[in-house]
Amino acid sequence: MLGIFANLMPVKESVDDVLKLAGRDQFVQFTLLSGDKVWMRASAIGWLSREYPAAANPGAGSYFGFGLAPGRPTAVKERKAIEQALPN
Repeated sequence: MLGIFANLMPVKESVDDVLKLAGRDQFVQFTLLSGDKVWMRASAIGWLSREYPAAANPGAGSYFGFGLAPGRPTAVKERKAIEQALPN
C-alpha cells in the first residue's frame, strides 16, 4: 500500500480485503509497464494524459500524475479506457 507514508507499506490483508475497506468503487486497476497490476484511488490522480513527451516511454499507453504537483508521471499500459475518459 502507498498512501500517507513516503514508502510502500506491506500489509497482511489481501488486496480484496483492503479494497472492501476502502471502497472498491473508488479504485481502478491498471497495469504498470513491468506487467504488475496496481489499484489506484481515483481521487489520488492529479492529472492523466495519453502522451507525456518528456517521459518518451514507448510501452506506455497513458501517464498519471498523483497529487496537486506531481514530480514524475507514472506510466501504465492502458490507453483505450483513458481515451474514453478524456474529452476530445
